[in-house]
Amino acid sequence: MNFASQLQAAKEKDDTAKGGAIQKAEVKGVEAKSTTAFAATLKAANSAEAKLPPKLPTLPNKQEVEIGEDMELGPVDNWSFSALKTFENCQWAIKLQRVDKIPQQDGEAAVRGSLIHDGCEEWVRFNREHLPADNKTKFEVFNTEFERLRQSFREHRLLMEENWGIRQDWSPCNWNPKKPEENDPELWGKAKLDAFEIVATPLHKDDDGQVVFGEDNKLYLHRGDDVLEWDSLDLEERQRYSLTAKIIDYKTGRKFKNEMKHRDQGLSYALHAMHRYPDINTFHVEFWYLDQGEKMQMLFNRRQLVILLRMYHNRAMKMTTCKDFMPNPNAFSCQYCPYGANVNRKGVAYGVGVCEYDHYRGIDDADI
Repeated sequence: MNFASQLQAAKEKDDTAKGGAIQKAEVKGVEAKSTTAFAATLKAANSAEAKLPPKLPTLPNKQEVEIGEDMELGPVDNWSFSALKTFENCQWAIKLQRVDKIPQQDGEAAVRGSLIHDGCEEWVRFNREHLPADNKTKFEVFNTEFERLRQSFREHRLLMEENWGIRQDWSPCNWNPKKPEENDPELWGKAKLDAFEIVATPLHKDDDGQVVFGEDNKLYLHRGDDVLEWDSLDLEERQRYSLTAKIIDYKTGRKFKNEMKHRDQGLSYALHAMHRYPDINTFHVEFWYLDQGEKMQMLFNRRQLVILLRMYHNRAMKMTTCKDFMPNPNAFSCQYCPYGANVNRKGVAYGVGVCEYDHYRGIDDADI
């Protein structure tokens, strides 16, 4: 007997105890109808509870994502994270940069950032004696981390300043900014990581192999005197190791108010890495703020990245299929635009001042 039937029986028993037949006759047209409706509602509720939707199936660790390859590309037919952020901030700015190819003027901060990035790479490669410290950097906070990078480089577990390209289906391809003629004809996306570290943990005590990068940047398994290409191993052999990647990006600018942008950047790097190294299951992303002596860390697994991939793909697709670039002039978008006319406190312009839609143009310069 279900709950509704028990409730009905209890009510009838109570009615009988209070004078039963007379009360039943009085409520036959009103209360009995109400009781029947109430019981029907409970019965429907019980039935609905019994038919709860099944649990969603768990996504496999490596789920292939179907990404369309038939996009009709526009004049800006490839993207990088920085270009995508420029496009989303103001489409007209990316037109000036990538279509009209108007050169930008590097500011002091950009020049300093490039010098420090290059110096960090050279130090990790044992090509210079000291890290590129100045009166703003706090390298002492990162001494242990940089020493670890050196050790990983010595053990062939670290890649630096690699140029990663992808096609529209996110399959890895060649991208060489210094020799564009060597680029893959289907190059669609680009990424350049400061440091990419691989950590392989054996899952069995009797395994003593090491997973390293070869000269071709592919993974290899060193085991005794044997050097085996990772992709040539069978699935059972590869599953004897848990592969984790650490993606590191050096920052010389401020952290405050840039957290969301940098997290977005970290996601784009992890998505690139996921497709380039399909056996890596966990991705640690770290931003080292060298001037503040702080870190920001993120963690992704492959399942999370599969879910987030479609969102990122659609954003990049919007940029690379755009044909009508709309300006977005406002105080925020134009503040540091490399093509605008805004100046800092010292009167030095952030941009070259060629944008006709610039929010900061003087009234005498505006074409009205």
